[in-house]
Amino acid sequence: MSVPVPPRLFRPSLNLLSVAICMAGSLSAIADEASTTPAQTPPETLELGATQISNTQLGSTTEGSSSYTTGIMSTATKLPMTMRETPQAVTVMTRQRMDDQAMTSINDVVKYTPGLFLSQSSGPGRQTYSSRGFDIDNLMYDGIPSTYQGWTVGAQPNLAMFDRVELVRGATGLVTGAGNPSAAINLVRKRPLAEQKVTLTGAAGSWDDYRGEVDASSPLNASGTLRGRVVTSWQDANSFVDRAEETHGLFYAITEADLSDDTTLSLGFSHQKDRTNYFWGSSMVGLDGHHLDLPRSYNLGTDWEDKDQDINTLFAEIRQRLAYDWKLQVNASYTQQDALFSGSYQSRWAPTRAWRAPFTSPLTTKTRPVSMRSPAARSRPLAAAMNWWSAPASASTT
Repeated sequence: MSVPVPPRLFRPSLNLLSVAICMAGSLSAIADEASTTPAQTPPETLELGATQISNTQLGSTTEGSSSYTTGIMSTATKLPMTMRETPQAVTVMTRQRMDDQAMTSINDVVKYTPGLFLSQSSGPGRQTYSSRGFDIDNLMYDGIPSTYQGWTVGAQPNLAMFDRVELVRGATGLVTGAGNPSAAINLVRKRPLAEQKVTLTGAAGSWDDYRGEVDASSPLNASGTLRGRVVTSWQDANSFVDRAEETHGLFYAITEADLSDDTTLSLGFSHQKDRTNYFWGSSMVGLDGHHLDLPRSYNLGTDWEDKDQDINTLFAEIRQRLAYDWKLQVNASYTQQDALFSGSYQSRWAPTRAWRAPFTSPLTTKTRPVSMRSPAARSRPLAAAMNWWSAPASASTT
């Protein structure tokens, strides 16, 4: 009879004790090796060079930007807004575009602006501007409206003294007050630069058309808190039209003074002299409307016809920066224009009769606009403005 063998009870093996003894010996050997190894030196500190961060975003000033657009404009709403944010049809003629296309007067700006029309039906010396079927009856200088009547006054602001021209098409009563719902043309003057810069420009064209321009700007003290700028230009040109000639002269000077860290005062003066002896906008036609086959160079005017005008402008501006990015700006300007028109025009008051009517018109215009506004930061969209101007004029016709 077989007896069953009971199962063996679990007993720890001697192998575990051997493994523990081996591990202890290994740790002791590793510790001895670490104590004999030389200590490693910490890595050297890496010093980085200076990092310069520059902002390339466009601002309101276009001179030196090499751009055909501007970052912000305020002609439409008095608030500094981008063209995309402005809720009207707008165009900005920058300094770069005016230089590239050789624009010299406001006539060139109107000619190249979509939606504006240049009319010279009264002759090159008495141009008119229109938009959306209405005459443009005022021009703006640094945001200050000034009355304009082309067929009598006919001033052509010289673009040499302007940084840019901002144009808003449509009703602009918010910034110009009463007037035609045509367009607003705002000519923004050049300002003194922080660095010294002198620019000489010359041009020559057909029919003895010559033009020269000098533009100089510089700080006037060591700290740069007083700055000045002078711009002069002269143009003398003939035409394909017989005996037609014109001259345009300009002197412009402006100074800026930083009265404090938050206050800037600007004073400026401009003198513009224009002269032309051609007023006819087109050639004569017969009483029945047929062409008279006159040559393209035929001059309908007489030798004594002439238009000579002088425009003197004195302006001032003070800008005060307030808390929370608020700004207070006060502008004042005085303009006097003296002009003498001597010309003639073809008149027909009966179907079978036509005659030449001579006229002489001395004109004196004085404009005294004052503007005060406080455009807020863009996070607080609020603007308040007050404009006042008067433009008494005297004219006579003989």
